[in-house]
Amino acid sequence: MVIIGDLSGIQDFLFDVRETGGKQAAALRFRSFRMQLMAECISRRVLWALDCEEKDLIFCAAGKFCINADEHASIPSRVDALEPVLQRWLMEQTHGRLRLALAVHSSSGTIRDQYVMAMRLLQVAKLRPWSTERTRLVSDAPWNATMEAHRDARQGHQLLYHTTVTLHHDTASADEDAIAGVSVQWDAPSPERFPAPAHVLKLSRLSRHIPRENNAPIDFVTLANRSRGTSMLGVLKMDADSLGACVNRRLESARDLMPLKDLSQKLENFFGTDLNRLMDAPGSPWSNLYTVFSGGDDLLLVGPWNITIDFAHRVSHEFTRAFKNEKLTLSGGLALVKPKFPIRLAAHQAEELLEQAKEHPAHGSNAPKDQLAMLGDCWKWAQHDCIITAANRLADWTDAGEIQRGWLQTLLELTLLRRGEGQPRSSEIIPAMATSRLSYHVARNWPKGGPARQWINHLLQQFDRGPNTNDIELIHLPAIIRYAMLATRHSKGDDQ
Repeated sequence: MVIIGDLSGIQDFLFDVRETGGKQAAALRFRSFRMQLMAECISRRVLWALDCEEKDLIFCAAGKFCINADEHASIPSRVDALEPVLQRWLMEQTHGRLRLALAVHSSSGTIRDQYVMAMRLLQVAKLRPWSTERTRLVSDAPWNATMEAHRDARQGHQLLYHTTVTLHHDTASADEDAIAGVSVQWDAPSPERFPAPAHVLKLSRLSRHIPRENNAPIDFVTLANRSRGTSMLGVLKMDADSLGACVNRRLESARDLMPLKDLSQKLENFFGTDLNRLMDAPGSPWSNLYTVFSGGDDLLLVGPWNITIDFAHRVSHEFTRAFKNEKLTLSGGLALVKPKFPIRLAAHQAEELLEQAKEHPAHGSNAPKDQLAMLGDCWKWAQHDCIITAANRLADWTDAGEIQRGWLQTLLELTLLRRGEGQPRSSEIIPAMATSRLSYHVARNWPKGGPARQWINHLLQQFDRGPNTNDIELIHLPAIIRYAMLATRHSKGDDQ
């Protein structure tokens, strides 16, 4: 019998933190930890209510969990009785922002068919409206943003002082840290001191890397000022492509859900442990990255814009190496924002770019996915090094004084005009004139004989072909120029 649960509204709940006071970084950290702890406690409450053991929990990640139980006639009714209790707790504690959907399925079919049907039932359950017959929709206490922030902070601070947490079934607990009938005890030495069932959870599994000074999260303005050139943040959202197809392959001839448990554990180890290790390593170039969440099959992180771009490529490389045999790829969307821009809106932009990478093939490609969308463009990971190397080279020439930054703006305007994507400065200028104007601009301004002049001369030879060429740099020239312009704007400060 397969039982699947899913917490809806996670992203909205995660980013529903106060944007005033300049403490978005700390607030996000505390909220992210508390939300993960809530998912762990709710999954255990369901697990124990069905008299299952820890080994029966197939996965618990990104607010979703799966339990493999022995078929028993009482299980559906027990799940049905528990659901409104959990819904009521979520209603009181999150004021309806988080909601739980549960699905139970068993049949004489294959394990894959059971899992697929359970997932379908879960989607149906998520579409059901709140029911006043099962859950009272009026909260006993009005929502208080300050009290909620204090509660997030109280639990979030435990990451600094403890290494483990013990979860045990205690529906009568009045402890402030109790979650959905599960009591939370910090740094308990063993579950033997608590009534069964109990589970010791390592906090390292829930904690994620964030840049710190004096054990406090570094604020987003400081992180943005560590960028090259412009003080901006990169907000990166990534997740695995075609994971459902991979799960189907895993369960095709399986007799139980262990192949799914193995895959889920590999994904959790990658997003929850391996990436953390990359950022935590002494002298790591990724130490300035702030992990909002990373687990299941996706991640969202924030950091200095150019470092975030480089890390996205590193993650793609490591993911391909780790999951090549699973035929899994990774796509990403990267939004560039000012450090005081509301993080929930920035995450929404990154989500839209991720959808673009998953649904629309990059220029010259026949299929979407395995791509990164950013800077008004989208490309395959295989092309990433070429594009970013060209962008940094252009920025280096500008910083060295070999070319002027204003010429980059001229090059971008004429490139977009030639492709019919930009607006001319004068109504008398037509797209066909862009090439001749660029040629005149180069002949008059760009110094002869140097590498910069050789590069622009090479582009001019194919400029009329626009993206209809095999030259990667010409295809993605607008993105290359935008990157170089960001990397050469030397303005720092809180007003960025």
